[in-house]
Amino acid sequence: MCLALTSAIAHTVFGALQKGQHDQWLTRTSIDLWTFVFAAPLALSDVPWLQGGEWAVLPGALSIHFACKLTMALACERAAYPVVYPVVRGTGQLATPGFAAPFLGERYRALQ
Repeated sequence: MCLALTSAIAHTVFGALQKGQHDQWLTRTSIDLWTFVFAAPLALSDVPWLQGGEWAVLPGALSIHFACKLTMALACERAAYPVVYPVVRGTGQLATPGFAAPFLGERYRALQ
């Protein structure tokens, strides 16, 4: 419960900062930088190191993550944040099966 509430508060603060009257690129960069600063010690101490094949996936995952962040930032420049954010939040759930089917051989039924 504590983690869920902390996540909700962080999301709210992030949204307020992103929607605010500040430079959106500076705000986004600051948020990402501080997320890295706070997460890196935990990741380096508690997360297992990558094995052989996992290193090959990392550049692709980082590229997709960067493209997503860049696309959202560009969209926020062109449209209101309350319009952009729900679309961005819902796109991942649609894109995941679209990538998983051809690249991972996943099969989905209509109900899924």
